[in-house]
Amino acid sequence: MTSDRTDDLSTALAEVRRQMTIDPSKAETLARDILRESLEEPDALLLLATALRKKGAANSARAILETLLQTQSQMAPAHYELGLVLGLLGDNRGATASLRSAVDLDPGSLYRLIARLA
Repeated sequence: MTSDRTDDLSTALAEVRRQMTIDPSKAETLARDILRESLEEPDALLLLATALRKKGAANSARAILETLLQTQSQMAPAHYELGLVLGLLGDNRGATASLRSAVDLDPGSLYRLIARLA
C-alpha cells in the first residue's frame, strides 16, 4: 500500500470514527465506501459492525464480527464489540467470553469497559 493510499485510508477511518458518535447511519455508509476499495480492511469491518450495532442491527453486526475474528483473532476491539453485540442479543455466556478475550488480549480494555459502564 502506498503512503498516499495509507494516509487516505487513515483519514477515511478517522472520519468514520468521528461520525460514529454523531450519526451511525453516516458512519455505516462511510465504512461501506472504504470496504468497496479495500474489501477486507479489518478496521473498516469493525467500524461497520459498530455502526450496525448502534443502529439496532445486532445480528448483522454479529455476522461481520464473527467473520472478522476468523482472520483477526488477536483483534481485541473486535472481541469487545462482539461482547457488546452478544449481550444485546441475550447471549450472556458468549458476551462474557468475548469480553474476557478482549481483556486477555488488551488488559487496558477492562478499564475502558468499566468507564463505559460507569
